[in-house]
Amino acid sequence: MKTLSYPKGFYEFFSNQESHIIRSEYVQNLTFLPHMHIQIELLYIVNGSILIQIDNNKQLLSSGSIAFIPPHKIHSFHTEKNSLCILTIFDPILIPEIDYLLKKSTPSHPFISDVPHLLSLKHYFQALTQSSSNSLLSKGYLSIILASILNELSFIDTNTQHNHTIQTILDHIYMHYQEQISLDTIATHLGISKFYISHLFNTQIGCSVPNYINYLRINLAKQLLFTDKNITEIAYECGFESLRSFYRAFTTVCNTTPRQYIKEHQE
Repeated sequence: MKTLSYPKGFYEFFSNQESHIIRSEYVQNLTFLPHMHIQIELLYIVNGSILIQIDNNKQLLSSGSIAFIPPHKIHSFHTEKNSLCILTIFDPILIPEIDYLLKKSTPSHPFISDVPHLLSLKHYFQALTQSSSNSLLSKGYLSIILASILNELSFIDTNTQHNHTIQTILDHIYMHYQEQISLDTIATHLGISKFYISHLFNTQIGCSVPNYINYLRINLAKQLLFTDKNITEIAYECGFESLRSFYRAFTTVCNTTPRQYIKEHQE
């Protein structure tokens, strides 16, 4: 069983994905800031629990529960102690019926839990992780999963436009967070008012742009700490201007120092 631990390169899990590809992997201790993308995302909780927020819907999901995340929905994950889930991501155009449905409607409540007859879906999620990402077999497993899930969801009509502005901003940040990037440079590059960008982040993402960038940088740093790179190299590779700013951000995000983090995770 291949198990991934995010948020190392979490965004790359679904960015630049070809429309015919189905990605399905085991993910351990899933935690990530609010984000959005054009693909559909399914989460099956194998064990443990994950707090998931999709727009204004928030729920703590435990073993056997499922989250259905439509395209262009801001969502976040937080594992308090431990979790193992199967994360499946695919382009909606792969299943035309689903693509059509989601263009005119959205789930009123995107979580499924305490449904005994859906426990058998664990087998299909597991089989999906083992099948070729673009095979007819994988599409068959996915179709069975979706047919079962859709029977449990209620949909409401939506006439709102997808928030392409926030998606554009997030895409830019993900591509450049290891560089010298700031609210001012983002605004200049995208031609969007920095005050509007700040407003979007505070209202839809729930944090400031600098804090979001630091979070991405520190999550990359946590992975690099277990390579042969020294701390100074890591600080600059992650986009920090100085070792001092790196230590300050790391301590704020992780509530410990880089060296102590290494020690704690090697024991």
